[in-house]
Amino acid sequence: MATRTAVIDQIYDDIRDKILKNEYIPGSKLSENSLSVDYNCSRTPVREAIKRLEQDGFVTVLPQSGSYVKELTLKDYQHIAEIRTYL
Repeated sequence: MATRTAVIDQIYDDIRDKILKNEYIPGSKLSENSLSVDYNCSRTPVREAIKRLEQDGFVTVLPQSGSYVKELTLKDYQHIAEIRTYL
């Protein structure tokens, strides 16, 4: 059985990859309810993954509104590429 952290990491990685591949287009809303159904888990790990995505600049969370895919600039993509190269 996967640990809670592993589940959050997997959800984070998957959503991040989908954002980078434009499967989730900039400005689109990420529904915790829908994502929890997609990943067959409670909303808590989805919420934690979204918090990390916000910290890393992939998502904007607006109080009383929801989570939205952030529009990435060319500078953002360059920064991401530098981080990936470093890792």
